[in-house]
Amino acid sequence: MFRQPAMGPAACQPTYDKVAYFQAAGSPQAVQDYIASHLPNFLGHPASGQTGGPDETTVYFVYALPTVVSPYVAEDLGFSVAAKGTDKVGIRVDAEVAPPGATCASSGFPPTTS
Repeated sequence: MFRQPAMGPAACQPTYDKVAYFQAAGSPQAVQDYIASHLPNFLGHPASGQTGGPDETTVYFVYALPTVVSPYVAEDLGFSVAAKGTDKVGIRVDAEVAPPGATCASSGFPPTTS
């Protein structure tokens, strides 16, 4: 369920990833709503989606830090949230950074090469 970052393998090389895991009460949607209401405004709207089937669905959303705020090629904050039973969720948080000089694929954040 939480084998890789929310949006899959990094689109930039190299990329450094700091991972944290949490459990919380509630539903994946409630966690997503809570996080969205507590993040800084400059993060804007996330890329989002879901994976899995009827028995195991993981919701993900990724915020990209604007390049004018950061000296790095790309900085993403990604969340994966999956239901664990009827009233708990598992949460994976990835803080991904591509340093200056990293090469990024056209589908990554941002779609350029440094």
